[in-house]
Amino acid sequence: MRLIRNITKDHRGKYAVVRMQKLPDDPGARADVDFAFRMLEHHGMLEWGEPKTEGEFFVIMLKDRYAHAALKAYGLAVLKDDAGDKAYADDVCELMERAGRNSPFCKRPD
Repeated sequence: MRLIRNITKDHRGKYAVVRMQKLPDDPGARADVDFAFRMLEHHGMLEWGEPKTEGEFFVIMLKDRYAHAALKAYGLAVLKDDAGDKAYADDVCELMERAGRNSPFCKRPD
């Protein structure tokens, strides 16, 4: 297994992040965003990540000060798994090398 972005032509990943705290206050612009959300939902592309549901998630940006430690633990867990997928662990390690204090954008999470 590999990270999706490492095997697609456009190098886009499995997910995109919407910064919900940046939703526009302007009703006209907000209507456009709401329409976009409805379209994504209609096509089964939007996952809200509600707590205690199958789709719950926790996003870690590489610039997050704690991302390096989280990715290191994740990569090690992949290797310790019965499948021991080295290619996937290597992909995670590449992310880890750019994460946390190794990121030029490093900051406390917000």
